[in-house]
Amino acid sequence: MSRGSGDRELSGKTSGPRLPPSVGQLRSARAKEHGWTQFDQQQDDQRALRPDRDALTSTHTTIGRGNATDDLEHWGQGGILKKPMRIEANYAKAARFIQDAASKGAQLAVLPEYHLTNWVPDDPKFGDICGQWEIYLAKYRALAKEHNICIVPGTIVERHQDEEDAGAYNLLNVAYFIGNKGEILGRYQKKNLWWRHPSRTLTDCSEYGLSVNPRSEALFLESTITSRTFENTCAVVFVNAGGPAGSANSNYAGLSRVAVPFLGALGDETKDSSAEGMSIVDLDMKHIEEAEANYKVRQDLAREDWYYTYRSRTMAGREKL
Repeated sequence: MSRGSGDRELSGKTSGPRLPPSVGQLRSARAKEHGWTQFDQQQDDQRALRPDRDALTSTHTTIGRGNATDDLEHWGQGGILKKPMRIEANYAKAARFIQDAASKGAQLAVLPEYHLTNWVPDDPKFGDICGQWEIYLAKYRALAKEHNICIVPGTIVERHQDEEDAGAYNLLNVAYFIGNKGEILGRYQKKNLWWRHPSRTLTDCSEYGLSVNPRSEALFLESTITSRTFENTCAVVFVNAGGPAGSANSNYAGLSRVAVPFLGALGDETKDSSAEGMSIVDLDMKHIEEAEANYKVRQDLAREDWYYTYRSRTMAGREKL
């Protein structure tokens, strides 16, 4: 999940890959060596969901099934342990989760960011592996068609030749929405870079924050994701990396969930766990409609005269701001 607070493009050329900076690179001011445009999931946060009655969209790992007659959507979600550079093994594991979800009636499966390759830009083989992105995008399209399920395969790191420098290439962090017929219905390239990438592990917080509350990162995720559902009158599907299966005390953050207005977090198998796994979640779309009817957030945003000025008149007819 990601948070973006303003586009921040980093320029500079190197022979070899132009890489997205890690948080550590930003802090050490080495990001200027790389050229990268990063993509935001709302928060990177994800990006929040605004499903309507006939279609759902989401970000990171989840799985869902819908019933158009009663507005009940069935979702599943979880975290996957990604093994760096083992692209085929990671794909095979993700495919098994998706097949399992589809067999249980899911209509939408969402995977974690970087789930195929993890993020290891210092490995000399990383660029070559990212060059295989089209192969695996095609595999997910075939998988979606075979199992009649929509798939958001987290993000896939794509290698593209730099147009200005023949000795350099760009790595793009891209999310796709694949329809249940295998068609690509949406593509989003990460652009907004938050100063500190949100929690992949439970120790991503500062030393001070952890000293005050060892669960501060978990609290941050739980609070932020739920607040987004109310702020946007939408469902938020959050899928984070999980630790090894059965590792309840893993340092991975996990906590994958579907957050819904009025109810909060759904996904009993994963929402309170850092271990690898999957949840199946039913989402009643009436909750989304009622949230907007109650809070009218999107209605306000859609007004052409929307602004933060309040004007009233006194008894004498004078205006007050």
